[in-house]
Amino acid sequence: MVVLYWYGGKLLYNGDISYKHLFQTFYVVVTAWILIAEAGSMTGDISVGTHALKSVFTVLQIEGKMETGPLNHIINPKRIYGQIELKQVEFVYLTRPKKMVLKGLSLKIEAGEVATLAGISGYGKSTIIGMIQRFYDPVVGL
Repeated sequence: MVVLYWYGGKLLYNGDISYKHLFQTFYVVVTAWILIAEAGSMTGDISVGTHALKSVFTVLQIEGKMETGPLNHIINPKRIYGQIELKQVEFVYLTRPKKMVLKGLSLKIEAGEVATLAGISGYGKSTIIGMIQRFYDPVVGL
């Protein structure tokens, strides 16, 4: 920047450029440097995004324990009757394998019953719903 001011001052002194041209040039150079700096600061974000994308593909490649069979004969029943039962379930997330989320959980909800899961944050309510919806498979139990 100092060189730009020095050289611009020299050109002004010799009458080769006007003040308007000096400040236009200065503005263009400063704006270009700001854009280059912003582009450089995004490389960290790109690295984090690449790591996150790898973990998404890792999760997508995991095969569940439940056999689905061919999907060419999907049935859409109007109403489903059945019960929900979890027996001595233990569960850990793949991203935190050392932190037990559910340990020895047993739950049975008969057809037609209404149940509520209550508790403070971090007690596994959403995890239980995810297991019922088959988003997660237990490490131990059924």
